[in-house]
Amino acid sequence: MKRCVPIVLLVVAACSKDGGGGGAGSAGAPVVVKPDALVRTAGQPQIQPDAETARAIVAAGRSRVITSWKVCVDPQGAVDEVSAERSSGFMTYDAALAAGIRGWKFQPVTVGGAAVRACTSFTFAWSPS
Repeated sequence: MKRCVPIVLLVVAACSKDGGGGGAGSAGAPVVVKPDALVRTAGQPQIQPDAETARAIVAAGRSRVITSWKVCVDPQGAVDEVSAERSSGFMTYDAALAAGIRGWKFQPVTVGGAAVRACTSFTFAWSPS
């Protein structure tokens, strides 16, 4: 008897937002930086779940929710990409986090004197008070 083994092939295509190839920091190849390298100039740093979601978190027996987000900023310091790396497990809280992060502004990240696109990860921890 023959055995069949499933094979999964993953093909990844990289495309820049502006259609060009570009180098480090261009739309297609952001510079990866530590979170403290991004200096926030606007936006609420503490993003809380709404009251109903907070009650749902407690009702689910969770004493703490930890979630991580990939955040990219354009050369002007505006957030241009937000994605959950680790979901909170609560869609409404994830939506609030994504919306809040999109409202952040940062000082431009520079490499060699030129402003570049940059990405980092932020981790949020929430627990009921």
